[in-house]
Amino acid sequence: MPYYGHKAKKISIWNYLPNLTLPNERHLHSFIKRLAPDAVIVDIGSGGRALAPNIITFDKFVTENTRVVGDIHQLPFEDSSIDCIICTGTLEHIEDPWKASREFHRVLKKKGYCYIAVPFMQGYHPDPHDYWRFTLEGLEVLFKDFTTIEKGVLQGSGSGLSWALIDFFRAFSDNKYLSEALGIVARIVFLWVKFFDIILKKKYNNKLFASGNYFIGEKE
Repeated sequence: MPYYGHKAKKISIWNYLPNLTLPNERHLHSFIKRLAPDAVIVDIGSGGRALAPNIITFDKFVTENTRVVGDIHQLPFEDSSIDCIICTGTLEHIEDPWKASREFHRVLKKKGYCYIAVPFMQGYHPDPHDYWRFTLEGLEVLFKDFTTIEKGVLQGSGSGLSWALIDFFRAFSDNKYLSEALGIVARIVFLWVKFFDIILKKKYNNKLFASGNYFIGEKE
């Protein structure tokens, strides 16, 4: 499945509402700064974003910023040719994340890194499908061929509760428009809940209801 056509830009009122979770891009950019200036970096499932001019954007859809189009299960890169793979908000949408993990390992150079961000306590969000959720232990099993450098909560329990509350109120109606209206109201009313992430950031039990987790691994 190398080509899925152009990914249409979704025009929705949801795009203009406050985010469900606290932004976490700073964590990723901080990681990228730790890499060598000439590192070959591929953003798998980039979804149209371009983190930096030197980062290769890869997706199954064609977007304005997609440089390589292909299948995450069969990456079109040579063995041991990449210094770092970034994959955020993608593995839950693919059929076989285990095969993707093996592909990451194949194309990475020795001592190469993978930066993975995945959902834990998040509602169903197909793009175009939604299959999986990941605990921190699950991430280590999924990337068992890598040495764990770092792992942890990326979006905390406040963000997890924010997401749950909004989907809870949406569930009260099977009517698409009423369900969305309930979700919009809940998103505004419970805007403050996600900010508990700031307080809970260093709490060990923040992982119990975290919205999202991350894993940084190294290929030996």
